Amino acid sequence: MTHANLKQAPPVQQASTAYWGPKGIVTADEKNSLDPTWVQAQYDQAEWQTASSGGTNCVEIAFLARGLVGMRDSLNPDQHPLLFTEGEYDDFVDGLTAGKLRRR
Repeated sequence: MTHANLKQAPPVQQASTAYWGPKGIVTADEKNSLDPTWVQAQYDQAEWQTASSGGTNCVEIAFLARGLVGMRDSLNPDQHPLLFTEGEYDDFVDGLTAGKLRRR
């Protein structure tokens, strides 16, 4: 899955600016202080996407408000998704692309 296979979803429900860094993007330090109700609303309203070649058993990604990215298992969409900041998600994708996350 690459960034090219996924489209950027529009931001959904806005929350208080008290949660956001100077550019409106959530930082790793701020992520764990987010209002869980707001985060759940982001997941509920998200446009979940899979890679075009993913089939039915794959990872789903949702681009959320304020640079956050949700990731979940397509076979278990009711389980709690992982939540990444923009930087964490970019590092994850870069690691996958570079082959750094292969089992040895």
